[in-house]
Amino acid sequence: KIVKEKNALTERLKNAEAARKRFDEELKRFATENVSREEIRQSLEDEVRRLTQTVGQTEGEKREKEEQVARCEAYIDGMESKLQACQFDDERVLLGDLEIIMCVHEFNWQYIHTLEASLQEEMSRHAPLYGAGLEALSMKELETISRIHEEGLRQIHALQQRKGSPAGSPLLSPHALPHSHGLYPSASVGLPPSIIPNGVEVLEQARMLGKKEYLRLEGLGEILQMPYSFAPTF
Repeated sequence: KIVKEKNALTERLKNAEAARKRFDEELKRFATENVSREEIRQSLEDEVRRLTQTVGQTEGEKREKEEQVARCEAYIDGMESKLQACQFDDERVLLGDLEIIMCVHEFNWQYIHTLEASLQEEMSRHAPLYGAGLEALSMKELETISRIHEEGLRQIHALQQRKGSPAGSPLLSPHALPHSHGLYPSASVGLPPSIIPNGVEVLEQARMLGKKEYLRLEGLGEILQMPYSFAPTF
């Protein structure tokens, strides 16, 4: 009986030792799990704090961006109002400038037409002295122009002789000059009195007058980019 009890106690002791070992192992496992859980919890808390800080920074940046957007919108509204005001002022200025430009152009055109008429009149008056439009003159007017040119050529020939120039030029030689044998009247007929006394002086005055008038009109034509096809040759 005692042996049986001893064996039973021994068996119970073995079972108790095995149970204690299992308990120790379970306790170690639980401790290890607790450590792991604590590390995970600490890591999660750190992640939560980091995310909270990031969210705070993001919200601050968002508020700053919203303030910048509001300032930009206010600036754009102000610029649009200024632009509208400037456009209104520019329209008024442009209308005034357009009226002034139209008046100036109208005056310029009138002045151009006046100069054209004046030039045409001067050229028609002095064209025969340049050798143009002779077919429209009468015989008396042709004789007067011929007399003026003869007188001028004789004076040029006399000046050349006084200055020692050779007299062999066929253009200025006395033999090349036609002589009047009663075909030309003693008094000039059909031309203005201002060209009668001295043919050379009148020819030069007419040439210079026509040239000045043409150059003035030609210069104005270059400014306004207007071609003139009636330019004489000086």
